[in-house]
Amino acid sequence: MCCVLSFGATTDIFQGYELQTRVIGLKIATATGQPFYPIYELAPYRLLTVMGGVTVAFIWTIFPVPITEASVLRSNLGISLFLLANYLSSVTATVDSRLTEKPGHSGANMKLEKMRRKVLSKEIALLVTMRKNLAFLAFEPRLGGEFPKQLYQSIVDEVQK
Repeated sequence: MCCVLSFGATTDIFQGYELQTRVIGLKIATATGQPFYPIYELAPYRLLTVMGGVTVAFIWTIFPVPITEASVLRSNLGISLFLLANYLSSVTATVDSRLTEKPGHSGANMKLEKMRRKVLSKEIALLVTMRKNLAFLAFEPRLGGEFPKQLYQSIVDEVQK
């Protein structure tokens, strides 16, 4: 038995279980109340248990959390409000800069203009995505209650204005 080639950890466990029982004896091996099973009875159960564990691990690795249109919409709306806050601060900084600007110092205004355009282009792209998510909410199964679609629709409309 000790010269048999093993092709993996599972066969090593089975061989070790059988060898331990042969060395210490059946009476001592079952003294704790753990019954002894021959390898031909034990192996299929262990194999099924390992296969079941691997399957569950695979499923929860690939699909760890349910990603829904509603959760994506919530996330995008938060990002959108953050971008609007950045846009507001850049507009305020531009107005302040223009009010206190000395002639010939327009470098800061150019940077603010670039920032405003960049933030506005991100916001417009995000609005398209949020509208798409709102449209797909009708086809999503309702898990855990009703989603306040009208409220989010009104917020997205206000963001667009």
